[in-house]
Amino acid sequence: MLTKSVLSRLTLRFVLVGSVIATLLAMGVMPVQAATAPNMGALGPCAVLAGQHIFSAGTSVVTGNLCLSPGPLTQITFPTPPNVLNGTRHAADGPALAAQASWISANGFLSAQPGATPKGKLGTGTSASIAPGIYDITGIGGAVTLQGAGVYIFRGSNLLFDAGTNMILAGGASACNVFWQDASSTTVNSTANIVGNIFAVTSIVLKSGANLRGRALAQNADV
Repeated sequence: MLTKSVLSRLTLRFVLVGSVIATLLAMGVMPVQAATAPNMGALGPCAVLAGQHIFSAGTSVVTGNLCLSPGPLTQITFPTPPNVLNGTRHAADGPALAAQASWISANGFLSAQPGATPKGKLGTGTSASIAPGIYDITGIGGAVTLQGAGVYIFRGSNLLFDAGTNMILAGGASACNVFWQDASSTTVNSTANIVGNIFAVTSIVLKSGANLRGRALAQNADV
């Protein structure tokens, strides 16, 4: 669900080697596992992907395609105006079917990468500034800085971006190399300003004033 949201389409790894790894292990610190970005394939042109329904209850601006499969075109409820779509609607057609296949492939690639570091809730304590890597998280809130060129993979279930969350890219970090993997449904609360590609198995909700610079990709249900 998109409510007064702004979405835009996007078109180094953090490596510790040799004596540095040995020193960290001796100190009881686990090195952060380097991450690799998946091939987005047919997801590339999609700003939004859903299985059953895409709808906006407010005024949303989307740059990129709305892709729905297996749901029919009638289940894309995105009237223009008041919404703005800088892209094309695809429902149960070739591009939408290909996008779903690419979702399965890309999500599987992300899931297969080992070595996730537990990080708790991003934006609190030592989790306010993050280097590239693979992380298990419980939520997101406050100011979060992604520091450094590389790939970021964040995993969780029923992920919640708190209202007012603000994500900052620094040191060469790029929104297209940020991936959120949710085993269930993701909620982005009001006025949250976030980046990256959200892969949710069930659904994604973006509330009033939320801003996503990336993609909202829900496999089975709604966006």
